[in-house]
Amino acid sequence: MLVQPLVDRLINPALLRQVGGATEYGAALAGSPPAPCVFVLGMGDDAPAEAPHTSGVQPITRRYGVVQCVRNVRDASGSAATADLQAVRAWVLGQLLGWEPAAERAAFEPLQFARGRLLDFDAGTLWWQDDFTTVFMSSRLDAWT
Repeated sequence: MLVQPLVDRLINPALLRQVGGATEYGAALAGSPPAPCVFVLGMGDDAPAEAPHTSGVQPITRRYGVVQCVRNVRDASGSAATADLQAVRAWVLGQLLGWEPAAERAAFEPLQFARGRLLDFDAGTLWWQDDFTTVFMSSRLDAWT
């Protein structure tokens, strides 16, 4: 699944200490994440059940998860970490909402925000995930990679 264009779009050394994909996310979970940081994960592809399959072409909805991590150990209640998260989320939403990923490879529709949710909060480290979706037509085989 094509995540590198999203990773590249989110790089911001002035705001984030790390931007990566699934491999970097796994390493961050196993150790001490270099907060603030962001990880882009391919969450899967869905086809509508009612879409006709006779033409060999159907719309596919691609889902991405953008995991954001902030750390603020000064406040055990989480309000300081939540405030720190707002700047990171604003950057992520501003960079991805309405942006067309990999437009040169396939006809992807602009990214749409799908949902956001708390993943974990422990010892001043807050993990949050925002999900985005885009749609492409399955006839473009290069869109699958």
